[in-house]
Amino acid sequence: MASNASQRVKRRLRKVRRSRLLRLPQALWRAISALVAAIGALLERASRRLRLSITFKITFAFVALAFALISLFGGGSRLTLYLLALPPLAIFGHRAVSYLLRPITEMTQTAGRLAQPAAPDTWTSERINVAEAQDELRELALMLNAMLDRLEASVAEQRRFIDHAAHELRTPLAVISGYGDLLDRWGKSEPAVRDEAIAAIRSEAGRMSSLVDRLLQLSRMDAGRTALRLETVSLPDLIERCAEAQRVLHGGRLQIETETEPLAVTGDPLLLGEVLGILADNACRYTPDGGHIRLACRRADGAVLLTVRDNGIGIEADTLPHLFEPFRRGERARAHNAGGSGLGLAIARRILDLHGARIRVASEVGEGTLMTVEFPA
Repeated sequence: MASNASQRVKRRLRKVRRSRLLRLPQALWRAISALVAAIGALLERASRRLRLSITFKITFAFVALAFALISLFGGGSRLTLYLLALPPLAIFGHRAVSYLLRPITEMTQTAGRLAQPAAPDTWTSERINVAEAQDELRELALMLNAMLDRLEASVAEQRRFIDHAAHELRTPLAVISGYGDLLDRWGKSEPAVRDEAIAAIRSEAGRMSSLVDRLLQLSRMDAGRTALRLETVSLPDLIERCAEAQRVLHGGRLQIETETEPLAVTGDPLLLGEVLGILADNACRYTPDGGHIRLACRRADGAVLLTVRDNGIGIEADTLPHLFEPFRRGERARAHNAGGSGLGLAIARRILDLHGARIRVASEVGEGTLMTVEFPA
């Protein structure tokens, strides 16, 4: 029986080879191909309109292919083959495709739960199960899990940023409110109280304005809205201007020196000056009276290095990896109470990223800190 079926298949194949369809012009073949593509597009639009699942579409394709093969090679037993082969094939195909696509179903369900957490301000640590995923789907699940990890870290950072910003703004607002009450009660009749309150209010308002400006600057940088005005920047000139400004502010209690080579880099002079000012100001803030600050530039291994070294209080080892995060300061820095908003280093890091430069920090508690900016060769 198997040999008879094989003979029938061979005869039909010979007929197909001798068919005139194989001798049709190439233009007609292109027309047939376009017709098939159009039919496929219509079927795809219909399936989308009917919202058919991928499982149903793949199973239907299997059954349609089997139907076409039976119609072509089934001979006189086509009806029997239709009845005996197509239903089991449809059931088996549906089960097989459902098993293969089960990881996708799990991904969809997990994504749905993540999109609707228990509370609007909560974040779940649930991740997609990759234990039963196939190779390609496993890679997709791992990538989605990595993306969820980054989103969770970003949400946590955003919340921490908002908490710190609210805390930093609450302090000057409380001072302004307190001195306003003081003015209302005694400032009208006592000039000394009035002058003290006005001076404090102005100071805290200026501090709050500076903080808001830095927050807006950080937001613009994160959004990519900071335009660079590139030109050749002389590092010795930049260092001397910065050192002179710090001498005016801290020269009475600190020794500020420079050590420069005739080097230049391409960058925005205002933004690079802001970076150097932030680094030097931090060094001066956290260096006790009688300390030493050195600003320098040199060439090393083809790269240009800009350094700020101090012999101040230093930075804790557990704070160093988070030093350039907004509002992140170590315990010693907070205890030192040197002022500042905690945004300077975050802004400096983003400015250097725009210039393709890197910044490294080396510090020991009680020994001082070395900030190194490396510009590309």
